[in-house]
Amino acid sequence: MSIPKRIFCHDEFDRPVPSTVLFETRDRSISVETAEDGSVQCPWFCDKDTFVSISPKRSYWSTALLVSSMPNSDDIAINLEPLDFYTHALWWLRIFEDVIGTDCSNIRIGIADLGFSATSAICKKDEPIRGSGTPDSPLESHGYFVSQVFNTWREAGALLGADFQFFDVGLPFPAVEEIDPQAVMFAVISLRDDFDADLINISSGYDLDEFAGTVFEDDSREWSRLFQYEISQCRGLVVAAAGNDTRSGKVLAPAAFDEAVGVTGVGATSAVIEGTSLDIVYRTARIRQDYGPEILGQQFFHVDGASYGEEIDAAGPSVGIWLRCADGLLKELSGTSFAAPNVTAALACAISSRKGNNRNYVVSKDILSEVCVDVGLIKTKQGDGIPLKP
Repeated sequence: MSIPKRIFCHDEFDRPVPSTVLFETRDRSISVETAEDGSVQCPWFCDKDTFVSISPKRSYWSTALLVSSMPNSDDIAINLEPLDFYTHALWWLRIFEDVIGTDCSNIRIGIADLGFSATSAICKKDEPIRGSGTPDSPLESHGYFVSQVFNTWREAGALLGADFQFFDVGLPFPAVEEIDPQAVMFAVISLRDDFDADLINISSGYDLDEFAGTVFEDDSREWSRLFQYEISQCRGLVVAAAGNDTRSGKVLAPAAFDEAVGVTGVGATSAVIEGTSLDIVYRTARIRQDYGPEILGQQFFHVDGASYGEEIDAAGPSVGIWLRCADGLLKELSGTSFAAPNVTAALACAISSRKGNNRNYVVSKDILSEVCVDVGLIKTKQGDGIPLKP
């Protein structure tokens, strides 16, 4: 077969769709932006086994295919399917329909994440959470998109009246989007003592072994014990993303701590459309037999790359997560970073009905067994399951 020279990304009306195209082989890869006419030049190493992933920058489904599946032609046109935001993009929110609609005016949620702002900001009731940086720094930080998960829940009528506080835990270098582990612990202390949070969401983590030597000289165990102690003193729950370790599956701290709720990632067949990223993840899950029986009219499957282990307490949607960017366009994201806020939001709804007017209500991990639905995966890849019960 002939190898294509150019690929065109168009919609159903042959209009160019601005996209990022990833060409990937076993030993090399390159990411290319489309030109004004929607085209990209295929790289020199492109062969029949090259994997091509197209990520549109507008509201269209991403797609992926092998060069060997393309027609024999120098120029290949790929027609991208339009994305219906409410029908397809919000699959991850629709699975929580039984808990959406809960008044959460008695709930306080803290968010410890990367915002580039090096500040702590309290959000007014029912206003969008601002997980972004200063005007001269990147707007769409990791914390921005984590905050958008909560904002999307609120747009759907959930978490109404809840108080939020965003705490930046990034390193003090604007060009480096990486968490400062010490700042994470200080954020927990502040959100616990000053904000009196019912829930604290941490969508970033770190490897304790790699962190050894940076605090308390070489005794990372002392750091671990201190951080665990501070979490244990929380009246509410600390919900943390397990990480995305594609090699070992190792769960990162603080999700690895017994005192925290460690969250891994799952997908659902209700959102699987052929050729999309969810389809690819689902096929991998089928090969690995990482899927459960039909529950609630669909199957749930563990997402390849989402960290797992005995430390996992719950699971949430982590692939095919479409969120609005600052310019109003949609962006597809994946990772346990987005599973954690979904679990946090669902738990907030459950806690709200139990807490009532009791300001001193203490939340324990025992609530997971009450609100989580076992979706048929092994314990290390779902914990108690997905919090789908009110």
